[in-house]
Amino acid sequence: MKILLVQNMIYVPTHGGASKANRLLLEGLAANGHSCRVVVPAFGTQVSVKTHEQFIHALETRRIPVTSVSPEATVFRYNNVEVHAVTDKARLYDYVIGQVSEFGPTWTLVSNDDPGMLMLEAALEADSSRVVYLVHTPQALPFGPKSFLQNEAQTDSVRRAAGIITESNHVKDYVKRWGGLDAAAIPFPIYGSGPFPNLGRFDKGYVTLINPCAVKGISIFLELARRMPDVQFAGVPTWGTTEADRAALKRLPNVRLLPAADNIEEIFSQTRILVMPSLWTESFPLTVREAMLHGIPVIGSDSGGLPETKLGIDYVIPVKLIERYEDRFDELGNPIPIIPEQEISPWEETLRKLLSDRALYERLSADSRDAALKFVAGVGVAPFEDYLENLVPMPTAERGDGSSATPAGGQNPGTADLRSALGNLSSARLELLARRLKKKSVGGLKTVTAIPRRSGTDAIPLSFVQQRLWFIDQLEPGNPAYNNTDAFRLTGRLDREALERTINEIVLRHEALRTTFPTADGKPVQLVAPELSVPLPLTDLSRVPAAEREPQARRLVAEESQRPFDLARGPLVRANLLRLGEEDHILLLALHHIVSDGWSGGVLFREITLLYKAFSAKTPSPLGELEVQYADYAVWQREWLRDDVLEQQLAYWKRQLAGAPAMLELPTDRLRPAVQNYRGTYQSVTLPK
Repeated sequence: MKILLVQNMIYVPTHGGASKANRLLLEGLAANGHSCRVVVPAFGTQVSVKTHEQFIHALETRRIPVTSVSPEATVFRYNNVEVHAVTDKARLYDYVIGQVSEFGPTWTLVSNDDPGMLMLEAALEADSSRVVYLVHTPQALPFGPKSFLQNEAQTDSVRRAAGIITESNHVKDYVKRWGGLDAAAIPFPIYGSGPFPNLGRFDKGYVTLINPCAVKGISIFLELARRMPDVQFAGVPTWGTTEADRAALKRLPNVRLLPAADNIEEIFSQTRILVMPSLWTESFPLTVREAMLHGIPVIGSDSGGLPETKLGIDYVIPVKLIERYEDRFDELGNPIPIIPEQEISPWEETLRKLLSDRALYERLSADSRDAALKFVAGVGVAPFEDYLENLVPMPTAERGDGSSATPAGGQNPGTADLRSALGNLSSARLELLARRLKKKSVGGLKTVTAIPRRSGTDAIPLSFVQQRLWFIDQLEPGNPAYNNTDAFRLTGRLDREALERTINEIVLRHEALRTTFPTADGKPVQLVAPELSVPLPLTDLSRVPAAEREPQARRLVAEESQRPFDLARGPLVRANLLRLGEEDHILLLALHHIVSDGWSGGVLFREITLLYKAFSAKTPSPLGELEVQYADYAVWQREWLRDDVLEQQLAYWKRQLAGAPAMLELPTDRLRPAVQNYRGTYQSVTLPK
């Protein structure tokens, strides 16, 4: 296989658990004969390598030969893996797309430790059929209660991945519960083949915390050091340690800072006990298992997958997990958590017990080592190989596998530039952006609350947008100007039954597609039908002469786009299938704008892809139930945007538009007709760069 790893973390040196897991996985695959390539930033803000000069120095000190150097990237080989370290982080998105095209990977592995999910978007844009998402950090997922920033559009991107791999069953269950997605929990082969020296020493070494920072429990660590001045502590700063954290550690005379190391044994050889009082949801903290493997006792919190990592060995101490973050970032670009008050006594009592009882220490050291050795004996690259070799690519039109759907038109060309720009923002600008995005109120308006599910099934008010569209339809009944028609070209062998089931599953899933707009007491209302069957009639053009098929197909698409809808009676969604050949079809979907828009078109396309793949394979729908429907939003909007709130909004726009012309007069070559006829055309012009 050809494997491409994409991550928004540096590759060398490797200090973080996720980066280390990814690197050693690729090296293991390369050792088994697979062709492996990596695209990463050359340096970053969260690690010791912050400049290009420091990056080159890191390569030189490790005697890593450079293969080639260009303005875009430095290429080197490290343990049989070809690494492309991109110099300008703002170009990382485009570079990933270029490498997918050039390398042609069997699978592109994307690590989820990536602010803004730029790498996943780049991989999907380059080849959406062969992306596997590696989930190391629940907080970086766009869904669930632990997410830094929940985002439905980014959740849809995760759903487009052909497969998801997690490090622990805890995260696998989290992905299923909150994202409705299946994942495979596969331990990463980070441990090597040994031997693993027993480094546990009762009377020698530090009480060590790796990556001392807020989310990793530095507050507990510092308080332990204050309460136990006769004990020597050590902190190993890595990606999360801020200057304030370093200063707090340096103020205590019994705390020493140790440099991060590529070889973790350099840290463990100076460690007596490892503490991990983590306050955020851990996935599968690899350092814990590595410490146990070397006979180092670990005192850890009950956070996320940490107890799973401990393999039933003492000690696990309950903590109050972080639930909220401030609307700003630290200088490393990490969200600043609000730390709940913690109970320190259980940590102090456990630590004192281990430091004072040699028999207890040595028994715990031996038990930890034995459990870890048994676990590591069953870990390797083979499960990853089996998973990737048996994984089915997601369908795309270009691959011609029969389950593809490609919408007419392309992606907004400005999207990539925007994503690259966001990925290159300074911490100060990210903080400003976060403040503005998370601001809860404007100009004294009352707080915007979450959208609740409505109660009852009675007539539902229209949203303001729907009311405007309904009013226009009353002025000009049956006007097709607000028809949204999408044409999807389907290539390959088609399962028509699965496609029809897909369309009706989407109609069942989205209440808006089962909604009509009659009047009650002279006012329009929404009525949601409990069920609606949408047929998929077939028009066979395959017997038409080849030269006439495309023109006839275009004519039928145009005719379908002009067929009027009856908003009061419905249905407001229609489906048609055109057959141009045995493995060449066009799916036509027509919806009225009152139940659809440009954004929902993207959701429609993604759900067609996912559902068709499932139904053609005779498997259930992979999509979970929607938490909120459009009618819920309409009820919420009407409840919120009224009285003083509505008056303030109206007053603002009246001021803004005061003196605006009633009609925009453009210098056109023809006079505006007395009655709008919607006739027009377009002229394409190419502007020079």
